[in-house]
Amino acid sequence: MRVHTLVGPETSKGATHVVVLTYADLTDTAATTKTVPILPASSGTLPAGTVVECLGHRCVTAFAGTSITAVTLQVGDGGDTDRLCTAALDDLIAAGYTAVPRSVTTQPFAFASADTVDALFTATGANLSALTAGEVHIFLRVTDMVEWSSVPR
Repeated sequence: MRVHTLVGPETSKGATHVVVLTYADLTDTAATTKTVPILPASSGTLPAGTVVECLGHRCVTAFAGTSITAVTLQVGDGGDTDRLCTAALDDLIAAGYTAVPRSVTTQPFAFASADTVDALFTATGANLSALTAGEVHIFLRVTDMVEWSSVPR
């Protein structure tokens, strides 16, 4: 997994972070599901007062593997696995783009307590360890409201 923090002109397109996950991040799991903490990029948690919005994802390379018929992605946190993006939107068997529709009413979401942003992958037909291909980019907008409001103006 790689997390790119966007700065300057890169953020003018809306996202502040792009998370890149490949099938290799999932193949250590002999199960049909795996939760991957994606923010913060290293260990720890995002502080209370952080506001997060999932803008969507781009499946760069379709996820594939022996007997796997579907791979879905949810983006959420410790309190709700699909708070930011629901599995119904995100079948990763085909390359393409998915924007999170306005019907996902739980975003942007402000964390009342420290937490992580998590990606939950679910495979159908075989365990995630059977994956042999796949890459997805998740686009997020993140603001630490406490830090931002403490900057002198």
